[in-house]
Amino acid sequence: MVVANPKSLLTDRETEVLDLIVQGWSNTFICIRLHMGSKTVARHISVIYSKYNLSTKGERQPRVSLVLKYYRDPDNKIPSIDEWEEEYSL
Repeated sequence: MVVANPKSLLTDRETEVLDLIVQGWSNTFICIRLHMGSKTVARHISVIYSKYNLSTKGERQPRVSLVLKYYRDPDNKIPSIDEWEEEYSL
């Protein structure tokens, strides 16, 4: 089943994980940032891939495909450098 906005199917926690993936963070960073174990993060990512109709089998870069699908949605915009620096107090 293809959904117009797969992000609407995500739980709040899955959305948090997705947002960190899109920002380029590693699984290890996501574990630390969200206070989760590595298996929990991996499970959330697997569910996110499923909801975005991405397969890790045969897919060379599923994370890149996920980010591309995320930004194809007009409701999701790529943050400017200023926005990113402000959010992370750089």
